[in-house]
This record gives sequence, structure tokens and C-alpha cells, in this order.
Amino acid sequence: MLSPAELALAQNADIILTKNALIDKVYHLFGQLAGLYAQASLPQPLRQAEICGANPKISRGEKYEELPWVMLDYPRAFNHQRGCFAIRTFFWWGHGFSIRGQFTKEWAAKAAATIARQQGIVNTWHTGWTHDPWNLRLPNELWLAYNHQVEDHPWLMLAQGNPINYWHNIEKAYPGAFQTLLNLFE
Repeated sequence: MLSPAELALAQNADIILTKNALIDKVYHLFGQLAGLYAQASLPQPLRQAEICGANPKISRGEKYEELPWVMLDYPRAFNHQRGCFAIRTFFWWGHGFSIRGQFTKEWAAKAAATIARQQGIVNTWHTGWTHDPWNLRLPNELWLAYNHQVEDHPWLMLAQGNPINYWHNIEKAYPGAFQTLLNLFE
């Protein structure tokens, strides 16, 4: 049995059409970001590791904690020996935008060493170690402090988040944030 509110919602096609149009706009925005990210200056260690060899990947879904989402992964490199290197730009309905570096093994060690030398990163980025790279909440109370890695928390995460009303600034701000993440590996 539908409640009166559910019945009214089910009869209103504009709600879903508007949601679909908005998600298409996010997809387009992330396509623009992918082009800007591809122009970034790669530090030598990343060029040698061919980190940016894979094309940008934009994905979308409907059920991240029951809400729609769009995700841009670029660069992304998943190597059993060297570890994971991914920069993920994420839109989450009702929550906003984020850009995050997700690193394990060799990449996490290099990023952690840079963070130790450049403490300012900790003041402007959410940083920490986690066992679950799919917990995308910011701030994330499940992350351990960046200088307290434990074996069962292999993912070093650095993230910045912005509310949805930051929309018009994403294309200007996120390429700089992207470059900051790349520069961890100079």
C-alpha cells in the first residue's frame, strides 16, 4: 500500500527527469575535469610508473547508501605488488563533491613520507588510514590518524569535500587539488 506522499511522488515524472538531467550534468562536469586532469604536470616518479596510462573512467550508480552517485577515477592503477594508486572525484546526491587520493603499499609509503615533511597538508585535507576505501563520508571518523598506520588499515586517504552549492567552483578548484595529490610523489 502506498502512502499519500508516495502516491503523489510516483505520479510526478518531473522528479525523476530532473534527477536524470542533473546526473547527466555531473557526468559532463566530470568529463571536463578528466580533460583538465590529463593536462596536469606529472612528477617524474609517476611518469616512470606509467600511472596515468589508463583512460579516465566515469561511473554512476543509484545506491551508494541508497543515493545516486557519479565517480571519476583518474589516474587509477591497481597493482598487486606496488599497490593501489587512485585519485577519485565523487558526487554523492545530498552530500556533495569530493576529491580524494587512495593509496596502498609503495604509493601509501611515499605519500605518507611527503605528508610527514609537509604538515600543511594535514591542515587542509582530511587524511587518515582506513580498511575500507569505499566509506566515502567526510569527515570520516573511522580513519586513523595519518601517522598511525596499522596493518589492517592499508589505505592512506587524503580527501577534500565540498557541498553541492560549490558546483560552479569545482571545475576551477579541483584541478589544483588534483595537482596537490600528484605532487605528493615528487
